[in-house]
Amino acid sequence: MASEAPEVFLFLPGKMYSVQIISFEAIINLMLYISLRQYEYVWAVGRHGSLSAAAQHLNVSQPALSTALTRVEAHLGYPLFVRRRGAAMALTP
Repeated sequence: MASEAPEVFLFLPGKMYSVQIISFEAIINLMLYISLRQYEYVWAVGRHGSLSAAAQHLNVSQPALSTALTRVEAHLGYPLFVRRRGAAMALTP
């Protein structure tokens, strides 16, 4: 039987997010180098399925959100989302 990844809760002002941890090493890497704002950006893109909808929800420009997401992915060394033209963005498996 496969064990489930541990679940961690991230609290932001007025909001609570549930996050599944891939590995201890990954969470330490995220905690040390990624701001809470960037966590919120990643969450919003995953929830809304597009940069435009997430940017509108967050009240930021789409290019600023795209740049922030690219920086997070570059720091982690792997893509967080599958990007396909004309389709919703999906979290990578």
